[in-house]
Amino acid sequence: MIIKDSVNDKFIDAFTKEFAIDDNLRRFSVDGDNLRISYINNDVQVDLTTGIGKIESYRTTPVLGQMTKLHVDTSKWWIYYSDIFGVAMLVIACTGMFIQKGENSFWSRGWKLALVGIIFPLIFLFLLS
Repeated sequence: MIIKDSVNDKFIDAFTKEFAIDDNLRRFSVDGDNLRISYINNDVQVDLTTGIGKIESYRTTPVLGQMTKLHVDTSKWWIYYSDIFGVAMLVIACTGMFIQKGENSFWSRGWKLALVGIIFPLIFLFLLS
């Protein structure tokens, strides 16, 4: 059994060393009979009355973790690249609509598909917002 008043920075440091958590501390809090410790890559929850708890560890997913850093990156060159790529995708989509001739052309059948492609996401946008 852990006494609530004894939970302080010194206790958290000792806890971290005892359980060999090699991580940087973010914060800790005592909520009723629960101790919560948040590290950068780990979360700890301990019931103070019983002393039973769990340690959850997080790791970066390979490839996806590195890709998410690109979305946060504010590098000038990455912004230029993504803008050029976005414009190129719009050009490919717009020019692709007018390549086919005849009964399968954009003006005979494609405009219906394009209209559905615009309306369908808008329905979800308005229903789920």
